[in-house]
Amino acid sequence: KIDNPDPRIKWAMDVMDREGQDFEGDIGRAGAPLSAGLFPLFGNTARNMSNRVPLRTNIIAALAFVPFCAAGGYYFRKWFDDRRMQEEAMMRHYIITHPELFPEPKKVKYIDHIQPWTPMRF
Repeated sequence: KIDNPDPRIKWAMDVMDREGQDFEGDIGRAGAPLSAGLFPLFGNTARNMSNRVPLRTNIIAALAFVPFCAAGGYYFRKWFDDRRMQEEAMMRHYIITHPELFPEPKKVKYIDHIQPWTPMRF
């Protein structure tokens, strides 16, 4: 967080500031590892159904791959989050170095956006 940003871009820094909060829940955070961990089981079941063999055939191999796929999903999610943080830092840096390109938008009330309703009948 920048202590004293340029007054021209203070509004942009306020919009981008998360105030130390993480707005993602536990379920959203566990989505990628969980779905990647379940992939071998669903893939094995789909393969067994298409081959018309008992559904639990090769279940041991599928269960052995679950931790590896879950770890892969975790690291993919971590890589994706790191990439998103780098992009956000790059946007912040660009806004800070080019404040003239980011004028503060006009504050417009919602009532000013409401247009009169005209019925369209066919």
